[in-house]
Amino acid sequence: MSKVGRSKAAFFHVQNVPPTQDAIGEELASDESGWHEATVLAGEIFKDVDGRIRPGQAWGIDVADQNGASLFQIRIDTKKLK
Repeated sequence: MSKVGRSKAAFFHVQNVPPTQDAIGEELASDESGWHEATVLAGEIFKDVDGRIRPGQAWGIDVADQNGASLFQIRIDTKKLK
């Protein structure tokens, strides 16, 4: 994708609780930076879920590049087992 030393845009789209589409993006130095930011964002959002996610629902973050191509996905799926 990008060469070392060049930044690129990444967009962080949240699915559920509540869903959001990132229209602004963030300039990042590398894919590793994108993964780090995605995990930090996931932790911040998920700690504030406060019971809003229910069994049978899914939650996640999709990280896409400036062309809309997916770079990473983080997913949490919930199930009631009994």
